[in-house]
Amino acid sequence: YDLTEQRERERATRLRAALADATRPLAEPAAIVQAALRLLREHLAADRCAYAEFDADGWFTILGVARAPGVPDLAGRHPLAAFGARAVAALEAGSPFVVADAVAALPAGADAAAYAATGIR
Repeated sequence: YDLTEQRERERATRLRAALADATRPLAEPAAIVQAALRLLREHLAADRCAYAEFDADGWFTILGVARAPGVPDLAGRHPLAAFGARAVAALEAGSPFVVADAVAALPAGADAAAYAATGIR
């Protein structure tokens, strides 16, 4: 009997409970975003998790970041096209965009300098 699906459901339930507990006493939207990003980063065991708003002119502005110690911040405004056509298509579709290793496998059409400037590896 494979317990993988059951364990993933339990893990997701624990994340939702932790998110509810962490955000319940918070009133400020920025504090809620920051708490959610921190919990998601920890849940995913990611170096960094960010929340951004996208402008109609093809740029995005980072509104919140949760990062591991020593990981560069992403603060600021960045051109989405510099991260490659796959990033543009995914984010325009409302889908997540994940880069496992931009140094080893830079997404097609992406500008290596854009990834380096934001510390995305």
